[in-house]
Amino acid sequence: GSGIVFGDGTTRAVATGNVLADNTRGIFSAGATGVEIRSNTVVGPGPLPPDGQAESRDGIVCLGLRGLLTDACTVAGNTIRGWPGSGLVAQLVSRVQLLNNTVEDVGRRGVHLRGATETEVRGNSISGSGQGGPGQYDGIELELDEHDVPTLPERLLDLVDVLLDRPRFPCPRLLAPDPSQ
Repeated sequence: GSGIVFGDGTTRAVATGNVLADNTRGIFSAGATGVEIRSNTVVGPGPLPPDGQAESRDGIVCLGLRGLLTDACTVAGNTIRGWPGSGLVAQLVSRVQLLNNTVEDVGRRGVHLRGATETEVRGNSISGSGQGGPGQYDGIELELDEHDVPTLPERLLDLVDVLLDRPRFPCPRLLAPDPSQ
């Protein structure tokens, strides 16, 4: 099972300062809002599991259970290493923050944003991602859900807005660390 689970309907819960090792999944938040996951150490069974199964074996997951979920999680200052899947996953969520985490030696992606909008990814250190399939996985991957893909007229409007410096299509922001912090 998972080391810690925040289930559907949970609000404003906090997981901080925990050490979790060798679970099927580290910390899993599904359908919960206002969850803070801070300063935990989440260690998996290794990037290459003996059974070959990496799917759904991720370090920390923030998931919108029934569709796009706003303000689901803040994930900050965690150390995540040795997971067959991805280190951090944000899926079907909006306005999530993934800040100053360390992700090491995972089988797939360091950070996987899937159908996540208006999400901030900043100050994370990612090394050794993609060990389950060299050359197949990225350190940070942004993947749109099929419901997030704009139509051609929407794309044209987005282009006009970008040219006029007023983007209207929400997308994840990847920011460099703030040197003043």
